[in-house]
Amino acid sequence: MRHPRQSTSTLQTLRHWGLKVCGIAGFVGRETPATLRIGVVEDMVRTGAMQRRGPDSRGTVIADERVILGNTRLRVNDMHNSEADMPMQSADGMLTLTFNGEIYNHLDLRRLCPDYHFRTKSDTESLLAIYQRHGLDMLSMLEGMFAFCLHDRWARRTLLAVDPTGQKPLYYTLGTGDELYFASDIETILRVSHLNFSWDREGLAQAAGIMFVFGPHTHIREIKKLEAGCYLVVEQGERPRHRRYHKIVIGDESQQDVTAVTERIRDAVAAGCTRCFDLEVPYAYLLSGGIDSSSVVARARSQGLELHTYAIGFPESGLRTGAIMHNEFSYSRLVAEAFGTEHREIEVTSQTYCEAMDRWWSLCCEPNGAPEAVCLFMLFEQIAGDGHRVVFCGSGPDEVFDGYSHGHRLKTTPSRLLAGAYFDYFNAVGDIDLGQLMPEVDARAAFISAVQPYLDLYAHDTQDSQQLICLLDYHGECVVSEYRQVDMASMAHSIEVRIPLADQQIIQSAFSFLPRLKHYEDSEKWIFKQAMSPWLPSAISSRKKIGFPVPQMVYASPEFEVRMESSLEPDSGLDKLGLFDMAYLRRAWRERRSHGYDIFYRLHGMDVIAGRHSSYLSRKEQPPHQ
Repeated sequence: MRHPRQSTSTLQTLRHWGLKVCGIAGFVGRETPATLRIGVVEDMVRTGAMQRRGPDSRGTVIADERVILGNTRLRVNDMHNSEADMPMQSADGMLTLTFNGEIYNHLDLRRLCPDYHFRTKSDTESLLAIYQRHGLDMLSMLEGMFAFCLHDRWARRTLLAVDPTGQKPLYYTLGTGDELYFASDIETILRVSHLNFSWDREGLAQAAGIMFVFGPHTHIREIKKLEAGCYLVVEQGERPRHRRYHKIVIGDESQQDVTAVTERIRDAVAAGCTRCFDLEVPYAYLLSGGIDSSSVVARARSQGLELHTYAIGFPESGLRTGAIMHNEFSYSRLVAEAFGTEHREIEVTSQTYCEAMDRWWSLCCEPNGAPEAVCLFMLFEQIAGDGHRVVFCGSGPDEVFDGYSHGHRLKTTPSRLLAGAYFDYFNAVGDIDLGQLMPEVDARAAFISAVQPYLDLYAHDTQDSQQLICLLDYHGECVVSEYRQVDMASMAHSIEVRIPLADQQIIQSAFSFLPRLKHYEDSEKWIFKQAMSPWLPSAISSRKKIGFPVPQMVYASPEFEVRMESSLEPDSGLDKLGLFDMAYLRRAWRERRSHGYDIFYRLHGMDVIAGRHSSYLSRKEQPPHQ
């Protein structure tokens, strides 16, 4: 049943807090004057991707003689609060900020700045104030999700930063010589016509082999992503300096007092949800019926919030006998009934999935190969159509609490072998021989090279292989894959997604006890289930993890087959990459068996993206727009 739109009182509350979704972009130069690049940045913020991120406001500011910041903003029923638009400057004009995200503790931060004269109620201005008082040290004081660029005209310093959970993307390129460009998505940078780009073959090999590109790399060699918990600072006349300001602290790995551990986890979840909920403002909730999304809904109900929940899945009929479980409606209905939500289900067929997949890949700016992204895209499309602008989802705990049993399976593997073992176990390539598919690039070696710095980061903190795998799951599958697809799928429909269970206290709680409690009594994520069980129906807290199921049979459907056949044609996007043995791939497609279709899904997506991006790579260098 379609739920009603937000009430007047809700809109007034949203107006008060100035909630937002944004896109950011900009230029920082050492030699080139900003006046020569203002047109370039203005063009960047006009791109389709940036406009979807913030269709209600667009601005570009020359922050200094060699710095330009741009922004697009989605005002949530706050059309007249132009002072909260961005880029935002301090009253004296010395600080300029372009910002994407939400700072949940921004009111607390304001209390630390009694001498600052605030002109708005936005968290954007709270960032300006706390930086003015604490400088770079303010990064460790922020709670929330963010990607921003702040220019300090007095110190001649430009700071780009991403929050410790990496929920909001920030890409950059050093361009030619002294020029640094950044944006919320890759394609906005690719459109800068005077820059030259090339394929990152190792990044593409990772995306083909294990669904995403680990670490700072992308599928474009010259474009990097600023990693979670890192910042990039450019001082006057110097090259950019990259620094990590946050990593997960490994706590007491001998702690096995289940009561104490579960209480700490439960308290962290309660606090994380409260930080995100904005008191009485109702939003939509994604509700799969799994323990994570159900816990968010349970906590919202405990605070008396209005609940509109959405679930998506495939119908029981219409698929071949023996197909895997492909919807969780019985569980999401159970939770919806238990907590009295106004619940809506969306059924997907092979045809509607493939039609949505076309729209998804036409907007997706990087090869992210998780097939459930299409279902997320469809969910957000429906939710936006129903008038919602903010959505809660339950992502996060699976990776840090070993919900997929990756750590459990590799717990006896020596730490020096973990990177290779991780790739071997979880590459999801079915019967494909990656050596034959990509004869000139070793996908396994590329992955190991990208993963090893993260293992080194925690080498002195823990030697427990299960713990290390959970850290890899978090930095890779969670931050680089899941959070990125959530961001892209929601931004395509101008929706802000909040992830309460990505709270830093929750993540920290997952690494402060005996790791074996994550998978105990043949139950994945055991300790988290124990922590959440007082809040949930027993059928939910005790159920097995099944993920977000997309039936393999969808990829055997006529609708998908015609799309994949197009990707295998000569001069397709895949063919233009020059990475794949197309004859081998065509043979593998013809001889495919009943499993391992996921690789064909992500190769088709790579084909669409490569076909679109190849035009940016093949162009001749052009003079910059001035």
